[in-house]
Amino acid sequence: MHIFAKWWIKQLLVVPTLILFLIYTLYPIIDSLMLAFSHKPPFKKPYFVGLDNFYGLFNDPVFIIALRNTTIVVIGSVLLIPLGLLLGLLLNVSFRGATAVKVISFAPNIVSPFLTGLVFFFIVDPGVGVLNGFLDKIGLHALAFKWIGGERLTPYTVTVLDSWKGLGGLGVFFYAALKMMPKDMFEAATIDGATSMQKFWKITIPMLKETFKFITVLTIIGGLGSYQTFYILTSGGPHHKSETLGSYMFYIMQSKGGDIGKTSAMALVMFILSMSAAILYLHLTRKRLDE
Repeated sequence: MHIFAKWWIKQLLVVPTLILFLIYTLYPIIDSLMLAFSHKPPFKKPYFVGLDNFYGLFNDPVFIIALRNTTIVVIGSVLLIPLGLLLGLLLNVSFRGATAVKVISFAPNIVSPFLTGLVFFFIVDPGVGVLNGFLDKIGLHALAFKWIGGERLTPYTVTVLDSWKGLGGLGVFFYAALKMMPKDMFEAATIDGATSMQKFWKITIPMLKETFKFITVLTIIGGLGSYQTFYILTSGGPHHKSETLGSYMFYIMQSKGGDIGKTSAMALVMFILSMSAAILYLHLTRKRLDE
């Protein structure tokens, strides 16, 4: 009887957490899923419209642009992972000022996106930015492009800036993984006469495979949800040429009567893309490891 009473006490202690989970996590997910297949006029009840929201999305040219730009962000972010590894290797080396380098590297991750966006604006803006002014002063007028505000370069410029913000976080992940590696393997390799490059390719990289998988999945999901830098620097302009899926969702909510059905459908598309990319990557890496 005493054991049964203790079991019930444990179950009751879980109830508050379960209630909070149902209210703040499970219910919004189910509600958003239902809204993706519904149309909800302002101040009225939603009604079922089937796949109309998804049909409207994939026939919306701005959504296609946003999807393309989001893909560019994802690719740019993934290509930055090797630089994150290099930063992690640098942070793992003891030298004078190493602590300062660690703080500076991670600073963009904790600074307000608005502040970093403002700093980027005063660097790359064609009118007031210091980059083009510097290029003009040293005689490189041909390289003084319209980095933001133009239809051609804006998505790529903002992608580079947005990806750069996450470089410090990648470096810290790799730094933590490097710190956890057993030293005896490297000491044994040194005794056997292995060079630094041999130890890097034969020991460090294989032991970082799980870290690479984890970071790549996080980077893909983060890239698909990227919007802050785009929204702050360009608000999706000019002519929606720099929209991402996230920034376009904000635009729809603000300027199209708050079409919750369409934004919910877009959120579902983003979720499916995130999960598909993550599952595909994990499947490919596992298959490669099995071989």
